[in-house]
Amino acid sequence: MQIRDRPPVGGITRLALKGRLDPTTVGELDAWIGRVIAVGAKKVLLDLEELEYVSSAGLRVLLQAAKKIGVAGGRLLLCEPQRSVKQVLDIAGFSSMMAVFDTEAEALEQEGER
Repeated sequence: MQIRDRPPVGGITRLALKGRLDPTTVGELDAWIGRVIAVGAKKVLLDLEELEYVSSAGLRVLLQAAKKIGVAGGRLLLCEPQRSVKQVLDIAGFSSMMAVFDTEAEALEQEGER
């Protein structure tokens, strides 16, 4: 999996994920999330447009990230999941536990108002 930092927008830290979020790559995402929290990020937007697959281990790290960011007074946002990833998020109940947006623009607009 590749993780790309993208320029923040309106105080929202943005990361783009590409590839597979599975047992071999979850540590990398967990480390990135730890770093952005350590520098004070309150809102973190994960762009999932190029994320092809998420395993149960990937779901677990997303949930842990949402909790860590929440404890720090922030919020984890997900945007642009591919259909297969969106189905996994829906089946696992993530769509009701965290903000999942169809587009990045929608996420930035809604969260910028908070």
